[in-house]
Amino acid sequence: MNRSAIKRNLPVLIGIAALAAITTATFTTLAVYMHIQNEQNVTDLSYNYVQGVTKEVIDHYETLTDVRIEEGTLIYNHVKEVAGDKSAMVATAEEWCGQTDFMFVGLIDENANIENLAGPELTKSSDGTYFDEQESLFTSLTLLPAGNVITDTAYTVTLDSNKNETKEKLLVYFFKTNIEMESGTESAAFVLGRKFDSFISHMNLDNEDGLVHSCIIKYNGDFVYSNPIINQENMVNYFEKIHLYITPIGMSKEEAIEKMKHHMATGFQFIFVADYVNPDYNINERRAIAVSTLPNCDWFLLSIMSYEGTLDNLINVMSTSRNVATFVAVGVVALSLAAFLVVFILVNKKNIADLTKAYNAAESARKQADLAAQAAASARTQAENASKAKSEFLSNMSHDIRTPMNAIIGMTNMAKKNIGDSPKVEECLEKISYSSAQLLGLINDILDMSKIESGKMVLKTLVIDLNDIINGVENIIGEQAKSRNHEFVIHKEGIIHKMVYADPTRLNQVLLNLLSNSVKYTNDGGHIELSVTQQECEDPNQVKTIFTVKDNGIGMSKEFVEKVFSAFEREDSKRVDKTQGTGLGMAITKYLVEMMGGTIEVRSELDVGSTFVVTLTFEKGANSTVEVSEQEYSERAYEILKGKRVLVAEDYEINMEIISAILEDKEMIVDPAEDGQYALDKFKASEEGYYDVILMDLRMPRMTGLECAEAIRKLDREDAKKIPIIAMTADAFAEDVEKCLAAGMNAHLSKPIQENRLFKRLLEFLEK
Repeated sequence: MNRSAIKRNLPVLIGIAALAAITTATFTTLAVYMHIQNEQNVTDLSYNYVQGVTKEVIDHYETLTDVRIEEGTLIYNHVKEVAGDKSAMVATAEEWCGQTDFMFVGLIDENANIENLAGPELTKSSDGTYFDEQESLFTSLTLLPAGNVITDTAYTVTLDSNKNETKEKLLVYFFKTNIEMESGTESAAFVLGRKFDSFISHMNLDNEDGLVHSCIIKYNGDFVYSNPIINQENMVNYFEKIHLYITPIGMSKEEAIEKMKHHMATGFQFIFVADYVNPDYNINERRAIAVSTLPNCDWFLLSIMSYEGTLDNLINVMSTSRNVATFVAVGVVALSLAAFLVVFILVNKKNIADLTKAYNAAESARKQADLAAQAAASARTQAENASKAKSEFLSNMSHDIRTPMNAIIGMTNMAKKNIGDSPKVEECLEKISYSSAQLLGLINDILDMSKIESGKMVLKTLVIDLNDIINGVENIIGEQAKSRNHEFVIHKEGIIHKMVYADPTRLNQVLLNLLSNSVKYTNDGGHIELSVTQQECEDPNQVKTIFTVKDNGIGMSKEFVEKVFSAFEREDSKRVDKTQGTGLGMAITKYLVEMMGGTIEVRSELDVGSTFVVTLTFEKGANSTVEVSEQEYSERAYEILKGKRVLVAEDYEINMEIISAILEDKEMIVDPAEDGQYALDKFKASEEGYYDVILMDLRMPRMTGLECAEAIRKLDREDAKKIPIIAMTADAFAEDVEKCLAAGMNAHLSKPIQENRLFKRLLEFLEK
């Protein structure tokens, strides 16, 4: 192009150059704006997600803490009730400690002396303290009002379990109290400890999956719990880690730390974005960091989400899209304004789509956070309902146990005052017997439920006579029905094979539970039926047996029928307010029926009555034609047991008096020993064959029953190997029976001792 042409077209060229410059500037500005918007969208997305996950963790923590405080308060109140009786305090602490997540219970005074009640012994560290930061602990206890609690404080302690000292971090709860300790001094606090690792596991803080990982820190930045993914350097202070490896975006390291402390002090959440660079571990990534206050303690939740992966990919997609759009637009502008306008519109649409995608991602994260919050609220509600049910159960149990205990104590005192009035004393004894049976029933229900929940319930299958079971039930329920003027009818004409293989104790328990409920929940003068029928099975060795319990009692509502077999459930109605019960009987009944391979069905209508149908399939046993009357059995027992010499090891004086009276009634010769060591010494000093049998309690001072039995079996004399040793103890679980047999005992009887069972056992060994 010549000079004149250039001069002629100069305005056009200038216009095109200006248009290109303006377009480039416009699109550059747009690209910068889009970059800022993209960054903001990603930041909003990370903030929303971290907030949602943090809220879920805090809600879960608060729920767990509330449950633990309720359990701790329950243990504290029960121990406080028996304060002053060390053995009762220890037994109570061990019992309740075993049913919760606590592994240590004790008392501590103002001089930091600890009295252990349950769990492994705590030992002092080299500086003479039990807990790290012990001085600050006692400062907190001094300021604490009486009865209040310091919760969720982690201390590193040394546990002495079977003389093996190990360092363990416990989560310790302190209840301020002044219970008198064994040393005579008043305690400063009641202490409960649970494993810190168990707390971390329940909180799911050690989970390696997910976008957000959490730690727990103190106000000074020290780690209480350090997630290995977040703290690969294994540092002890997060603020120090910020100084070394973390660069906050938009503020200095010192400003970030000060803002964290400010929000921690005021109880508000603080979130910021920072770059995390550590060449030693090949880490270079951006992270969203949030610090939040945990309720009921002086800890803070540190939640960290890495941009590496999902968020980085989103940023890269946005950046790539932005750059391509900018260069294409500038190139097209150089060709023509029309093409530029078209591309501009297309690029705008693309960026709007990207922004929409980012917004949708943020909205999705928000919805996930809402769902997580709803799940946490649901979990909290379930935990609160479970805690409420447990509290109501314990309240009912406290009432139901104290009621027969009150009757036993009251009738005992009344009998003492009327010692010369035989009819009055007999009446008192009958009421004591009834209340004792009622109390034993409550305890058996609790123990059965404990065995069911721990999976330790087992069946003992024997050949039984169904008529014997039914007759036994008739004797017991008949008396109960008679006291309420009920008509009690049994139909057993449908039994075609009376000898079957079954667990007589558990079958008897099922029938008694159902019939006792009919007696209790039927108004005076009612009608109760037990029907037993049988049907042949395809297997000729089996027989199907149907037990039907029917009454015309008060019945149940349709709503309660659906949960009648649930543990701790009792119908909330004025109609049953005065009827005692644990709410466990039907749950135990259903479990036993299903354990025996059967089914149980219920039909009930308010003010009409209830019908329970239990269907069981038994293996057939050989029919027996020999029947021995109770009188013949008693006479045979008397003849065989008369003159037999019994060594009885029992440390409780009243129990010794009772068992001696039972044995001497059969003219047996009782030689008492107040503990295992006395029993061993007496056996050693006796002539060979002097004793015919040994009855052995398990829990005794100086030497336990298990230790005594093992020692006797090891003696170098013939009768030590052969003499029958029968355990006679309140330790009644299956594992207790196994321990007795492993120690060399021949049999096991659980307390309270029933005369027929005792004599049956004695005859098994002495009739040979």
